[in-house]
Amino acid sequence: MKNLALILVSVMLGAAGQLLIKKGMLVYGAVGALKVWSQAFRIFTVPYVLIGFICFVTSAILWLSVISRNEISYAYPMVSVSYIVILVVSAFCFHESVTLLRIFGIFLICLGVIAITRS
Repeated sequence: MKNLALILVSVMLGAAGQLLIKKGMLVYGAVGALKVWSQAFRIFTVPYVLIGFICFVTSAILWLSVISRNEISYAYPMVSVSYIVILVVSAFCFHESVTLLRIFGIFLICLGVIAITRS
């Protein structure tokens, strides 16, 4: 299974980081691209944002192990599994629009990941 469990843990932590940061920014409010740097300290005081970044760092550290032990052409496409998680959670938790075209796109991604894991 080429360390599939480690790959999936790293990918899921990355997805969790994205979702937590999104939640944190909903709490904090919208920020213009040029103002992010001047507000960075205050943004990081939002617990969701801070925990989200901790998830990212942990994911990145695990990813170092993943790519040191696996072909990147095998491991990296597994990141697309996070698209499924993000799509589902964003629909249910953030009430974002999930169209049939997005669902079809995720389905195609899943087929691709299955093909890669079988190779």
